[in-house]
Amino acid sequence: MALEALAKDSALWHDTSTVLGTAQQSAAAQVLTDTQLTWASQDGLQATYDQLRVRIADLLGQGQEETRKIAATLLHVKTIYESSDQKSKNALRGVWDIQK
Repeated sequence: MALEALAKDSALWHDTSTVLGTAQQSAAAQVLTDTQLTWASQDGLQATYDQLRVRIADLLGQGQEETRKIAATLLHVKTIYESSDQKSKNALRGVWDIQK
């Protein structure tokens, strides 16, 4: 049951990573020109907007990477538990068998 929970949680983190990656790409693509900003571009809004857009895209990219790492770590832990369980089974095989 715990191993299933690890796999399920890993999938959720992987999905979150995918969503963050999509959001990062979308944020990075939200470029506005001076023409689109009209009068506001003369007041420095263009530079401020670009800095904010780049920062948001960067944070979303970092979030994508970290959630990807979490998903991978959960799967790694699951693999370790499965391996440990199998080693224990192998070590105890025959211990309780009646010796003739």
